[in-house]
Formats: sequence, C-alpha cells, structure tokens
Amino acid sequence: MYFDLLQNTFIFYKMKMCFISIRVSGYFFTAGNRMVNI
Repeated sequence: MYFDLLQNTFIFYKMKMCFISIRVSGYFFTAGNRMVNI
C-alpha cells in the first residue's frame, strides 16, 4: 500500500517534470525563433 502510493507519486512527479521541461523548451524555442525573425 505505502509502496504503491510512493510509486504513484514518483510517476506523477516524473510526468510533471517532463511536462514542465517540454513547456520550457517550447518557450525557449519560440523565443529563439522570434530573435531569428527580427
């Protein structure tokens, strides 16, 4: 029970970190494109 809860929290944390890194990399990618376009 406790191990399952810990594992679910870890999977959720990994998914959250992956989502945040995708958002951040997408933001930097669009910012870089704007700099190149100017």
